[in-house]
This record gives sequence, structure tokens and C-alpha cells, in this order.
Amino acid sequence: MTDNDLIDDVGHWLAEGTSFDEASIVPAVFLTWCVNLGLAAPDFVHAAGSGATRLKYRDTSFTAFFTTTAAGELRFSQLNETGVAFARNHYGDYAQYASSVGLDDKWKSDDVLAAWLTRRLHQPVRRSGTRKWWRFWE
Repeated sequence: MTDNDLIDDVGHWLAEGTSFDEASIVPAVFLTWCVNLGLAAPDFVHAAGSGATRLKYRDTSFTAFFTTTAAGELRFSQLNETGVAFARNHYGDYAQYASSVGLDDKWKSDDVLAAWLTRRLHQPVRRSGTRKWWRFWE
């Protein structure tokens, strides 16, 4: 794994003077969302074993899953092709949004951030230079 593989890690958020659990919330919610929506790499989910199943059933906290399964690092190699493309396009905006919202290590934080991420995932991609739909027949 190279540094080009790294998306985010706990160390970045620890620098802002937060506790370890608080520092892992932003990347942990993103990884949890990817696992739940099938955007995680199959090898990563398989390696996570029962941890991924417990995560889906909310039988473990997302920060505990992130720190034990991903060692506190969010990497492109943990995501499938769609997940990588989404992370490249939206993770910066997501991290900025997440840092502006009051978060804690509770599933309510996951629900708020997952809703934001899901809206971005299903947002239609606007291509520049394409004709407007009402000019289709021209």
C-alpha cells in the first residue's frame, strides 16, 4: 500500500485536539456507509468477517469497526471501483460537511452523515456541454 492509497486517517483528526474516538468518526462513518451500500471491496468485507455483519446490524459501533478492521486508516484499496470513484469526487466535501456538524460516537451521527452521502451518490451527474432536455429534437 502506498501513500496514494490513503484517503484519510485518525491522525489527521487527532491533530485538531479531539479524542481518539472523536477523531475516527468522520472516516469511520464513510467506511460504514460504503460497507452498508456495497461500495466496499469484497476482499475487505471478507477480511472483516463477522465484524462487517455486526456493523450492518449495528451490533458494534462504527468507530470500533474502523479502528479494529481498518487500523484507523481509510484507503482506496478498501473500496470497490464505484466506491473509489465516489470517494475521489466527494470525500473532501463530505469531510468538510462532517466537521461542521456536531458529531458523537452514536448511530445518530451515522444516520445524519449517511443521508448526506446517499444524496450525493444518487445525485445525477451534470455533464457540461450537453444539450438541454427540451432541445433533444434539434
